[in-house]
Amino acid sequence: MKKIGELTYEILANANIGLWAIELDKDEKPRMYADDTMLRLLGISEGLTPEEVYNAWYENIHIDAYDDVQAAVDKMVSGEHAEVQYPWHHPTNGEIYVRCGGLINKKYTKGIRLEGCHQDVTQLYHIQKEYARIEKELEEEQKKAITAMDLAVKDPLTGLYNRKGFNTNAVALLEKNKNTGIYTAVMYIDMDRLKEINDNYGHDDGDYCIKAIGRILSSIVKGRGVVGRFGGDEFAAVVSLRGKDGDASFFKNQIEGAFLNFNSMQDKEYELSVSVGIEVLAPSQEISFEEALNRADEKLYEEKRIKKTLRMK
Repeated sequence: MKKIGELTYEILANANIGLWAIELDKDEKPRMYADDTMLRLLGISEGLTPEEVYNAWYENIHIDAYDDVQAAVDKMVSGEHAEVQYPWHHPTNGEIYVRCGGLINKKYTKGIRLEGCHQDVTQLYHIQKEYARIEKELEEEQKKAITAMDLAVKDPLTGLYNRKGFNTNAVALLEKNKNTGIYTAVMYIDMDRLKEINDNYGHDDGDYCIKAIGRILSSIVKGRGVVGRFGGDEFAAVVSLRGKDGDASFFKNQIEGAFLNFNSMQDKEYELSVSVGIEVLAPSQEISFEEALNRADEKLYEEKRIKKTLRMK
């Protein structure tokens, strides 16, 4: 069995988290000591002196981020834990986004020694940016004048289709896919623990969660289907598949992954999640939209039953 220290190091390396230490001694040049993962994340080759490693890191901090980085360093020096996210110029990958956090080593007596970790969060940054873009687009759309027809087919909270608008567009998409030989996924989606969040954190947080679900589902389905909110915590989607069942499973995995990413970027005390039931329809399948939706609903509640059972264990 590996030693605990070795296993921890391996876990950090697999998560692209590098470790560093910076020494700031009086009358000496700053020095940075970095493990192999840290050097790889910074694109720095082995063999550089600690002074050269420090320069390579410091000189590539985006000019607009220097004040934030310095504020984090000052906080560490004062004895507090500090964390900062900032753009950094990678020698081969260009501009990336990194998250650094650390503390002062109080046992170090020669001067100041800060120790911490570094992670490349570029992908998370761009996901967050995409969510912000979608949210802005939805807000701008909601600010436009709403016609009487809009009021009849749109959900005012999320901007998605309501049940009437969703059913009309979903049936049209199903008929189109039948005529063109395309498989269709009918999905029933239900938020987990809405009542618990409303009771413990307030209805504003509940509305926040409902709107977030709408944004996430819209970003995944995009131009391949229709998304609607039936009221409360119930949503539905109809999506054109590129294949058969496998593509439906991929969609479900995308939804689960999107909520994991969303939760990793929030500072809420709870996690947002949904349960999903999917019924896949072949082009030749003679089944009504309502029946397909009922089957998806049955699969949804089977998933919720399993989740409830697992929580009780």
